[in-house]
Amino acid sequence: MGGIIGSSMQVFIFMTVSYYRKTPCTFYFLIAAIHEFGLFITAICPYVIAAGLDVDLTRVSIVWCKLRYFLAAGFGAVSTTCACLAVIDQFLITSQHAHFRQKSTMKIAYRTSLLAVIIWWLHSCLWLYFQDMSPKQGTCIYRTKAFFTYTTLLFCIGICIIPILTTATFGILTYRNIKNIIVLTRFHIDRQFTIIVFSQVLLSLIGLGPYGIYLIYLITTNNIKKNADRTIKESLVANIAYLFCSVAYGGRFYLLIFLSHRFRQTKQHWINRNLLFLNIKKNEKSFKIHRKLPYENLLHVVKVTFDLPDDAALVLLDPVTRCCIASLATFDLWAWTDCEVPKYRIIVRNETCASK
Repeated sequence: MGGIIGSSMQVFIFMTVSYYRKTPCTFYFLIAAIHEFGLFITAICPYVIAAGLDVDLTRVSIVWCKLRYFLAAGFGAVSTTCACLAVIDQFLITSQHAHFRQKSTMKIAYRTSLLAVIIWWLHSCLWLYFQDMSPKQGTCIYRTKAFFTYTTLLFCIGICIIPILTTATFGILTYRNIKNIIVLTRFHIDRQFTIIVFSQVLLSLIGLGPYGIYLIYLITTNNIKKNADRTIKESLVANIAYLFCSVAYGGRFYLLIFLSHRFRQTKQHWINRNLLFLNIKKNEKSFKIHRKLPYENLLHVVKVTFDLPDDAALVLLDPVTRCCIASLATFDLWAWTDCEVPKYRIIVRNETCASK
């Protein structure tokens, strides 16, 4: 659940803030967050339900047996690739060489992301063919042992080892570039993006490392006969490795909230974007108001909330400028103040004030 919330919040914030959409680094993270959300919905959540409630749809439906691994492979590979591309992009933008900095553009980001999406989703079609239902055990299995070995090697090398090495290497190179730059604004470098990239390096090491070690063990013991006790222990280790892997895919949002001041501000602004405070004689109440709500309807809601007569004449007063608000639209209440959450005093009947 935490992974779903984290990835969905990343998608909302990166899509609603135009500043993030226009930067290659965060655009890569946006594509990664979209695919992480899909990964949690289609792969990780069904796995948790199967383990906790003993309800495994892959034992019932051959369609879901094939589709689940197809979606998991596609969502996981694209997410990991885009996260690596974001780290590489930050290395390019922090480089002192103009040739490298010119490679960090939205045009290249669009093309690279599209290429990664096409290649990995076409590659994921292999699972639609090689995944099948066992007629004897009623479980979802691989058609051939060779494809099982290929899948294990692919996830071990392509999803774990290469991303860890890529993010660590380019993260170190980015740090070295930043140390050599006296003024970051000279090359239009945002410290917050650097924090995001370093958080991705940390997530890759913590989340994908244990999962990669487990896959290496799985490859080396593939031809060994195992008793029931060893199988149970390996199942426990696998669940722990999957837990760490889910941290790698769903922990970026929480790490950004902890490390990045701007990201916290953006999140808080998104939460409070329709919040409004109104008070009458120190009796203050908060309102969650849609900005397109007609102004007359807002005044009616205020009368009902503060138990005022229906025929009461209401005027809103800005407590900072001491000016009355002559508004024709509810949206103006946010436009006429510099506060993140507007606060107004309600004047009833014959109180006087300047006009605005």
